[in-house]
Amino acid sequence: MSSLTPTPEPVHLPITAHLSNLISTLGKYRRCVLSAEPGAGKSTAVPLALLTDPLFAGQQIILLEPRRVAVKALASYLAQSLGEKVGATVGYQIRNDQQVSTQTRLLIVTEGILTQRLQHDPELTGVGCIIFDEFHERSVPADLGLMLSYEVQQSLRESLCLLVMSASMNTLDVAEYLGEAPVISAQGRTFPVTTFYRPVSEQPQRNSHLSKLAQYERALPQHIGLLLLEIVKTSDHQGDILVFLPGLASIKHCLKWCREHVANVQIFSLYGGLALDKQTAILQRRSPNPAVIFATNIAETSLTLPNVTVVIDSGLEKRSEFDVKSGLTKLSTHYISEASAIQRQGRAGRVQAGYCYRLWPTNKTLAPYPPLPIATSDLSSVVLECMAWGMQDTSTIPWLDAPPPAHIAQAQTTLSDLGLLDNKGLTSLGKQAESLGIEPRFATMLLQAQNPSEKSAALALCALLSEKDILLNDRSVDIIPRVHILFSVLKSELAPTSIVNQVALSSVVNLFKSLARRVSLPLQEVVLPAQDTLFKMALLGFPDRLAKGKGHSYTLSNGRGVVLHELDALSGMEWCVVLDCDGQNQGGAIYSAVAGSTTAVLANIATQEERVYQLEKSTDKVKAMIQQRYRHLLISESPLGDWSGTDVSEVLVSLVQNHGLQVLNFTEGCQKWCARVCWLHQYCPTEVPLIDEAFLLQHISDWFLPYVAGKSLAQARKIPLLPLLEAILDYSQQQYLTKHAPKQYQAPDGKMFDIRYLYDEPPTVALQLQSVFGELASPLLAQGQVPLRFELLSPAQRPIQVTADLAGFWGSSYFAVAKEMRGRYPKHRWPEEPLLEKAGRSIKGKKS
Repeated sequence: MSSLTPTPEPVHLPITAHLSNLISTLGKYRRCVLSAEPGAGKSTAVPLALLTDPLFAGQQIILLEPRRVAVKALASYLAQSLGEKVGATVGYQIRNDQQVSTQTRLLIVTEGILTQRLQHDPELTGVGCIIFDEFHERSVPADLGLMLSYEVQQSLRESLCLLVMSASMNTLDVAEYLGEAPVISAQGRTFPVTTFYRPVSEQPQRNSHLSKLAQYERALPQHIGLLLLEIVKTSDHQGDILVFLPGLASIKHCLKWCREHVANVQIFSLYGGLALDKQTAILQRRSPNPAVIFATNIAETSLTLPNVTVVIDSGLEKRSEFDVKSGLTKLSTHYISEASAIQRQGRAGRVQAGYCYRLWPTNKTLAPYPPLPIATSDLSSVVLECMAWGMQDTSTIPWLDAPPPAHIAQAQTTLSDLGLLDNKGLTSLGKQAESLGIEPRFATMLLQAQNPSEKSAALALCALLSEKDILLNDRSVDIIPRVHILFSVLKSELAPTSIVNQVALSSVVNLFKSLARRVSLPLQEVVLPAQDTLFKMALLGFPDRLAKGKGHSYTLSNGRGVVLHELDALSGMEWCVVLDCDGQNQGGAIYSAVAGSTTAVLANIATQEERVYQLEKSTDKVKAMIQQRYRHLLISESPLGDWSGTDVSEVLVSLVQNHGLQVLNFTEGCQKWCARVCWLHQYCPTEVPLIDEAFLLQHISDWFLPYVAGKSLAQARKIPLLPLLEAILDYSQQQYLTKHAPKQYQAPDGKMFDIRYLYDEPPTVALQLQSVFGELASPLLAQGQVPLRFELLSPAQRPIQVTADLAGFWGSSYFAVAKEMRGRYPKHRWPEEPLLEKAGRSIKGKKS
């Protein structure tokens, strides 16, 4: 690696005044956080300054960028500023593409590349500094890379420098995490931006079945189109118009509307799935003619569009949200944060004074910052990397911001299901999977493949699922046609066709070839796999996504329900492996799948045999079955012959699991007791445990089964349960329950009335109004935290007032109620001074 680096032409940027301080700070502390406002020039001036400073002579500098297009664009710009081509002093590396040489001293990479390099060379031999650019985007790979790099600096290489750069974030938190690293702040170079609010109007009733957010999103194309017409016709602005939209669907709708109604304006789209060369072309536009650019939040921070003077901000973005219950991820639309709104607004003031049009009301409240990706992502890859690094105890991982424990647990479950993790740590397969540097599911498929056909199938699945869909406007989710197209290209047998996304196909082919080299499969040995082979490999990578269905509704082996479009070619298939779907709670759409036969299913799964007992509702007789199950899926079942000698406990447990506690003597009194305990637990959790149906089912062997010994099934089902439930609590807990969540309310006349307890409602007692004469205020329950609510009844036993503030009722609304009731029920008591009246009967006494 040469130490002679060309010196760039000096460019005067706001960051220039801080460069000497920045370099001396790195030389002294080896860590620094740079907070530089947009337009300061941090991404361009800082790397070049470090490159030419003696502090890093003969060493490589690694610059991390959050997006692939930003990596290539920045590498091109910095190489040009040195008068060189990319791959000389300045190089880059992204997935399946790199331009580097032995002369490369500034290597610009996407964030995941750093983790792989650290795993293979923890000391980062020859690297003098790592720069984390645009760190406020807080991607999971960036968080992981910073954590591992800091560990390297602390334990292996004190000389390694770490520089975190951001335009908008809480720099103090990062500085504290890096051992109180110094913080340097730099002003930006922006022009004033005049902001207008032009909210989208309410939608007509015909769309009332949609959420307000969905209605808003649907109205965007026309609203934005009319606003563009207004801007183009009435404004003498110079420069491009940047329109922020939540996703590709919105971009397409806006493109269609504007191409039909807005004339003489160039229109572009910019989003993550767009081909890199097309993204780069938009970033490097130098046309004097104004254009409209419809973009997702890809254009918010890490990519700079040079000629923008007007921003139209929908205020929406798409976010991936991981559901730990299903292990699935869903993409949903949300309002952006205040920080994002400021970033978008600033894009209009980079070259001259600009304008920003916000399409939400002025009184709309936005969250200060977006949610951290590490709190909303699938962490399977992260946990795999951490364990490969040596962090076996996930509770001790030094996160910058710790993810939810449930997400870590779900990641461990996924890795265990794949055979990559056991109770001792990473398995041999797990260590191999980490070394491949791809998603754990994909790595499992590749490593488990035994022959060229299986390897070909695994490679095809990995490549197709890693990139954008190669078929245009194809409604079928069946991956088989896509596999056939891929192999036709690999065999040079496919002519260009309008139904194929050539850009996506090119990416898939390149990834296939790259992965084939990694698993040592020569392209001449690649063969078109049979459907059963594809099904087998898919099941190895997605054991929790085997799906059984009827019609277009399917149940995954993890218990979640998903659906196919009714007209999909796979609709009606009994079995499939769902490769991609929406992680909705129920009814999420399937996006990609491979179908399989029952024979293929049975050949590739290990089933568990269970005895199951069910009640026939009409006869209340017990039916016994032998079931073969795979996780939550029923594979097959057959009647069980003679089961008369079966342990009663086994039968009871099965009945309760299938039908609930109602198959036992679980009376209304039992339900009310559980409701009281659950209600009190939410206010006094340390005093009273949560005893709900889930708890009772889980612990049935403790509180119920000891009492069934020697009894027949019929006798066991008649055992009174209330005393057994009460015995779950010890004496002090029972006394506490009685005192702070009493079963009944004693009225002033001594009569007792049942209190109704519901988990999410105040406790309520229903009684005739005259029964509470003399009760000054609502009694307090739950250790004084919750007032008892009174449902006061008329003489006809109908509610006339509901209140948890009895004192307030006597002092105000009682008099209006009494006035109305005197007219309806003149024979009953409605006194002017109810607190002086004797509680009890409603009808007036006879005059003597």
